[in-house]
Amino acid sequence: MHPVPAGSIADRAGLSACTKCPPGSFANKKGSKECTKCPAGYFSSTLNSIECTPSPAGYFINGVGSTSYNPCPVGTWSGLGSSACTACIPGSFSSSAGSSSCRRCSPGTFANSNGSSECKPCPPGRYSGHSGASLCELCNAGSWSRSGALSCRLCPKGHFSPAGSRHCIQCSGGTFADREGTSSCTMCPPGSVAEEPGSTRCSLCRVGQYAPSPGSDKCFDCFPGYFTNKTGSSTCTPCPPGTRSSIQRATECIQCNLENNLSYRSGMSICDECPEFAPTLTKYKCYDRVNTECSSKDGISKTCRYSIDLNVWSYGVAYADGPGRDFLFYTFSKTVDIKKFLLMAKSNARSSAENLNFRCLPSGKEKHFPTFRRYNNFECANAQAMEVTPKPYHKVIIIELAFFYKE
Repeated sequence: MHPVPAGSIADRAGLSACTKCPPGSFANKKGSKECTKCPAGYFSSTLNSIECTPSPAGYFINGVGSTSYNPCPVGTWSGLGSSACTACIPGSFSSSAGSSSCRRCSPGTFANSNGSSECKPCPPGRYSGHSGASLCELCNAGSWSRSGALSCRLCPKGHFSPAGSRHCIQCSGGTFADREGTSSCTMCPPGSVAEEPGSTRCSLCRVGQYAPSPGSDKCFDCFPGYFTNKTGSSTCTPCPPGTRSSIQRATECIQCNLENNLSYRSGMSICDECPEFAPTLTKYKCYDRVNTECSSKDGISKTCRYSIDLNVWSYGVAYADGPGRDFLFYTFSKTVDIKKFLLMAKSNARSSAENLNFRCLPSGKEKHFPTFRRYNNFECANAQAMEVTPKPYHKVIIIELAFFYKE
């Protein structure tokens, strides 16, 4: 009697032949009475197997008694004789079924989850400079990147960017960036400007101009009555008393003739001239022999009465801080013949005088002289009445000046 060979069994007594183990099982000893199923990860595809074969790398067998093996799906891998596939870790991938290993993501790409079948390019504003990245790093402020970047690029001069930017932003007017990789633009200091977007430096204002605040994109001309004789000015200087500048963008003030001009106000665009070139008594007054008495009922308008010596030229200055009127009353010491009268209105450099009216009250009957001119945007307005035929007049002359201020 012959012993039962390996790969076969004799499971009952009295058999004349051995039974071969079916596919999916094996008998590795002589005289075996039963076949053993192949364990998970192993298979046998033929009869009479004395051992099971491990599944190849990239494949798996998850049950016993298998006659074949299955490929690992995309995003997974396996080694020899595996009962299950292993998911690719973050930063790696497998793009085809039956993979025996996972591949690392190349620089500029990433995979942030287990079981990835592909790596994605880094989004704009991020980068990955090494292989196997599970996340892309944020670009620092002052730099930028496109999709799939291995590194970030510095912003050029005149530009800036916050962290994670896909492009750089031009500096706006009034600001600048004088180096690469800037996270924010710097405001131009007072007295300088950056007129164009994307500036790399600020330019000083020219003489006769100024920039009053930080972050200016243009220089302003000095107003008449003001000047600056240096570059980079943040303010203009008022012309000193006794001088004037009648143009914008003045670099100097012109001296007035102080024999006939007052010299107590600064910032004048014209000389503070006395009427009919009368001489100055002090820097505050012209020689006019006028005695003044003023009163106000509302605290805004005022009424002034002047006693004037006969045959002496006189003038009145009406001034108000806002819209309003001042009435100047001239009382002569006796009835006189009036041939002409000079009216001069003076105010500060930012006001204008309009609607200068001249009227007389001859013997109680009011007579109007025409308005000779409307003055707009002038500091000093002059009006002169036409010559009047000599005749007796009532001794009261009323001169009305109406000022309108335009800021």
